[in-house]
Amino acid sequence: MTYETGSAYNSTTILEGGSGQRAGLIGEMAFAEALAEHRITYQHLGGEGQHHDFLIGDVKVDVKAKQRNVPPSGHYDAHVTSSIKDKDCRLYVFASVTDGEATLMGWMGKEEFWSEAVEVKEGELDERGKAERADAGKLKYSKLRPMERLWPLLGGGHGE
Repeated sequence: MTYETGSAYNSTTILEGGSGQRAGLIGEMAFAEALAEHRITYQHLGGEGQHHDFLIGDVKVDVKAKQRNVPPSGHYDAHVTSSIKDKDCRLYVFASVTDGEATLMGWMGKEEFWSEAVEVKEGELDERGKAERADAGKLKYSKLRPMERLWPLLGGGHGE
């Protein structure tokens, strides 16, 4: 089964042909599963045209997932495109997707993310000499808040 539409999903789509859509969906599914495990009630809104994927009470959450060809590591970067910096969202959850499996790498409030992130411009070279694909904020996964600290803030139990 394929999840790519063959075209940009919206104005913030970075990868050609919408190929990041599958990673995004896998990341959202992993977050939804974790919410259910912690008995947290949520609404999944992904794909409905707003700039957040989940509504948990009055908390708007945007899941940012990145497809990788390597195992998850805190040394890699969380990215949020600059075009959504001012969109209506309260916090970001970051997932790394490898071989169709998502690992929730951490989370951060939107305001804190943008105050901590390094802002890069499309075409700039990163530390490995690879060109940035879009204007974005970047922060190492290791700088994010651990997922286990999110669940109590969202009203969750301990899960199984």
